[in-house]
Amino acid sequence: MTESSAARPLVSDPTLRFLTRGAVAVGSLCTAVWLWGCWCGFPAIPWNDIRVAPAVALHRGISAFSTASAGPLSTWTYGPVPILLLWPAGFASGAAGAVQVAGIIHIITTIAAFALVAFGWPTAAGRDGTMGVRFGAALLCVLLVRNPTSGFLVFCADAPGIAFGLGSLLALARGDRWTAAVCAAAAAGCKQTMVDVGLAEFVWLWVAGSPRDAIHHLARCAAAGLVLAAASVALFGGAAFWYTAVVLPGRFPSAPWLPRLLDHGPYLLAHVGLPVLIMSMMRRRIFRRDSPYLLPALAFLVTLPLGFAGLLKVGGNVNSLHSFWLWFPPTLVVFAADARSGRFGRLVAPGLALLTAAVSSCWLVTSRLPARPNLRAYDDAARLTQLFPQRIWFPLHPLITLYSDGRLYHDLDGMTVRRIAGVPVSDEQFFSGMPAHREVCAMLLPVGWAVTDIRLARLPAGSTTRVFGVFQLDGVFKDTEPNR
Repeated sequence: MTESSAARPLVSDPTLRFLTRGAVAVGSLCTAVWLWGCWCGFPAIPWNDIRVAPAVALHRGISAFSTASAGPLSTWTYGPVPILLLWPAGFASGAAGAVQVAGIIHIITTIAAFALVAFGWPTAAGRDGTMGVRFGAALLCVLLVRNPTSGFLVFCADAPGIAFGLGSLLALARGDRWTAAVCAAAAAGCKQTMVDVGLAEFVWLWVAGSPRDAIHHLARCAAAGLVLAAASVALFGGAAFWYTAVVLPGRFPSAPWLPRLLDHGPYLLAHVGLPVLIMSMMRRRIFRRDSPYLLPALAFLVTLPLGFAGLLKVGGNVNSLHSFWLWFPPTLVVFAADARSGRFGRLVAPGLALLTAAVSSCWLVTSRLPARPNLRAYDDAARLTQLFPQRIWFPLHPLITLYSDGRLYHDLDGMTVRRIAGVPVSDEQFFSGMPAHREVCAMLLPVGWAVTDIRLARLPAGSTTRVFGVFQLDGVFKDTEPNR
């Protein structure tokens, strides 16, 4: 064997480029089809209706923020930014259209955040990743946002919070500190516990820069936050905004911590345990003042306590853990750029491309998502609002009557929030947030009502149950009214 043949790679560069392009094409196509299925399934999940309703209500001049004794009992106990983000959904002509527009905004916002980080995050000098590597990193991040309480199928305030948090870290890493401060304030304006994004940046500047830089940045974040708070008070009212965003969430009790952690054990191992393990193995490379890994690592560590605080509240879930998604996208970009400069650098782009093709194909096969928008509930609801004008209440679909009656009624999650917080609701407040002549409640099957929910709904005496399409109806019916 000659010296030149011994040094020749097993796979030529043209072959690798062909494989990479093919895998990227497959991964991109499968991801696009999967995202289409997520959007088609978005209207079928009632929690999306509940969370989009405050934005459409604001479009009509109605505030979802309420005080202890007045206003609609809404699911919304978060900041105002997601409502403003989804506000264009109010231009839709009907409830189904509004949910679909909100789904588009949600998906595009999440993808845009990952793309900006993947293509814009600075790497070590001389170790810049190619466009192919950065595209693969962005695609992999998009594919891994998949869990039952958030992801692309379900909208929650955490999603835009993570998007703004990533935008803030990216701006700070690129030296644009005012943009970083504004985005950090916007992240906190999505979910209150994301106030720690600005704190993480303060810590990074203190370590990698100087105490003076850190204090100045904290002042910028505070100024941006005060402007956002003042605008929120002007838009929603001071008492209602304070009660909904601060007082009510502060009353949520803690859940038993061990059962909660055990319930989410696999998720916590992947999203908390794995990053901690990686950081401990790479600590000499990460925890240096000039390390491109340092900012996302500190963002992970600083935001972890409040994430666990949210998880361990009654009603909390894993969507409260933002640390992984503030750490993983920039870390992946830096690591891929480092690996590309190493011994097997020519295999990084093909490896990422093949991985995204494999994951996207798996999601496409296993997700069982619809190929067309699932609007069955909205079609049946449209008929019900005609059969029961001003007489029917949809506890999980406030958007429907927001369009038919022009009012934002209580939703079941908002009522549950008050119950969890131990805040009693008077008959006056309860019935003021119901249809004027409410006789019937329509609950999406197969959920139905539990005994406690029936009491919570204060249904009329002598209520019976019927089924209409995908809804279970509870209330008082005339003989000619639906029973099928």
